Amino acid sequence: MKLKNKYSSGSGSGSSSSSISSNRSNSSDRSGKPKRNPRKQGKHIDAKEEKKKSSNKNKMSLEVDYKKKRANNFKNKDTPDEYNVFDRKKDERKKKQNEQYEHAKIEKNEKREKREKREKREKREKREKREKREKRFRGDSESSKMIEYAKKKIAKVTMDDIGKAGGVYIPPFKLERLQQEVTDKTSSLYQRQEWLKLKKKINNIVNKVNIDNISEICYELFNCNLIRGKGLVSRAIINGQLSSPTFTNVFTCLLCIINSKFPNIGLLTIQRVILLFRRGFKRCDKVLCLNSLKFIAHMINQRILHEIVGLQMCSLLLQNITNDSVQVCTYFIAEIGQLCMNVCRRGLDIIFDRLKDILQEKKKKKKTQYDIEKLWMYRKDHFANFPTVIEGLDLVDENEKIVHEINLLDETFTEQEEINIFKEVSPEQYEQENREWAKIRDELLHGSKSLSGGSSGGSSGVELDDNSVNMWECKVTFIYFI
Repeated sequence: MKLKNKYSSGSGSGSSSSSISSNRSNSSDRSGKPKRNPRKQGKHIDAKEEKKKSSNKNKMSLEVDYKKKRANNFKNKDTPDEYNVFDRKKDERKKKQNEQYEHAKIEKNEKREKREKREKREKREKREKREKREKRFRGDSESSKMIEYAKKKIAKVTMDDIGKAGGVYIPPFKLERLQQEVTDKTSSLYQRQEWLKLKKKINNIVNKVNIDNISEICYELFNCNLIRGKGLVSRAIINGQLSSPTFTNVFTCLLCIINSKFPNIGLLTIQRVILLFRRGFKRCDKVLCLNSLKFIAHMINQRILHEIVGLQMCSLLLQNITNDSVQVCTYFIAEIGQLCMNVCRRGLDIIFDRLKDILQEKKKKKKTQYDIEKLWMYRKDHFANFPTVIEGLDLVDENEKIVHEINLLDETFTEQEEINIFKEVSPEQYEQENREWAKIRDELLHGSKSLSGGSSGGSSGVELDDNSVNMWECKVTFIYFI
């Protein structure tokens, strides 16, 4: 038998199902939530509105409190309040924005001003060019006036004004014509004219010297009157060495050749270079000291100057020790080190002992200590990087070299600047000097046919009478030290 469900179709079942559904509909809505009583629901809505009103009142009270606090903070800005900090940050942000805006505005104005100035300058330049072009076509420009003035000035120039034309350029054809007008060879004008020619010729010859053409330069130089222009030769060599220290060995070789024939020129150059070093040493001019010491070192290497002068120089530099004096001393020893190791090793050892003491004290800069250590390395290599004389500049035989022995601190040294200036002499003396120089020139040019071979036939020095030149003998004192 089949069992029937009590909720199946039937009278009893239908009534029961309808009663259940009605109960459900009464007790809940479609959402499944139970329905509230309308009386109770109204009370719930009133409670919500009261809560909203109370929250609004609280907000209004908070805003009022915030405004009060903000007003107080404006009065007392020193109080570390959170609202005050917030306002300060806001003000700072505004200030930065204003500053950036002002800065951008200033830059914009500056660019506009620069553009306007550039445009004005371009307009002015165009206008000036146009005016110059128009004036040149019209012929009434300032340049034409200057040309007329120069023509008048040149027309008034006479032979007395040669060499001092007042800054007016004299054309070569005009100068040559004026020089041809002088026919009297005994006059002072002729002597001045020859002096200017000699000065220009010596300067041009010395400025052309290099390793390849030094023998040809010597021939050209011996054609000039070196007795009259000994001061000019010395000054030209010194100026050339100071202007280009890299060619010091070339200028020293030229001086060595001249010194073998004219020892007075070599002695004059030595005195002038030593006076230059003294001047730079007193003024603490490091560049002048280095250049003059380099010239002295190469003169020692070429056997123009005695090596004892180099040791005196080192002792002078190490007397009052400074960083610069020690550096200059190391550069100087590097130049003459190879010669001193072969000639006066004992004096060089004493100087190196002094440098060793300075290095052990460690009171100087690291660069100075490094220079001393580098000098010791050069000594171990026997100064291979600093040869005494390179092969192309060893042109004078050792037997013909004249070595000058002087005292570094001799107070009788003079530059003899008066021999660099023209000085008028009597016509008889002028002709006598020319005849004597002609004899000396013939001996030099016939006696030294090959300078590049290392030896030159002829005497090592030129002998003159006491009336013509009286400074051929080098009488100097020789002071030992250390």
